[in-house]
Amino acid sequence: MSALKNLDDLVSIVLVGNFNPAIFQPTWLASKGLIRESEATSASIEVIHPEIAQFRAGWLHLAVTTTKFVASTSDPAHRAPLRDLVMGIFELLDQTPTSCIREDWDRVIDEAQAAIETLVGHVNDRKGQP
Repeated sequence: MSALKNLDDLVSIVLVGNFNPAIFQPTWLASKGLIRESEATSASIEVIHPEIAQFRAGWLHLAVTTTKFVASTSDPAHRAPLRDLVMGIFELLDQTPTSCIREDWDRVIDEAQAAIETLVGHVNDRKGQP
C-alpha cells in the first residue's frame, strides 16, 4: 500500500484557564519581541473583542477566548518557534491562571486517497476468504 498524501500538518498548543482575549493582538506580540514587526503589520485580524481574539500573523494562527488559548501553525519549520512564542507569552503573563496545557498534532490527508487506501485494505483483508 502506498503512503497517504499528506496535505497539511497542524500543530497546536492549547491552554485552558482564565484569559483576557483583548490583549492578544499582533501589535502587542511584536512590541514584546514575540513575533516580527512585519508579521504584526501584515496580520489578518478576524476579531479582537473582550470575549474573543482571533488572527493570523505569518506562520501563526492565534485564537483566544476567556477560557481557552490556542496557538497553532501548519509550517513544520515553526514548531519550535510556536513553543517559544507560547512560553514567552506566559512568562510575561505569569499571573494568568491556567489549569491545563496540551499539544495537539493534526494531519490532514487527501480524503479520496484515504478512501481508496481503506478499500484496498478491506479487499486485502478478505483475500483467501470464501
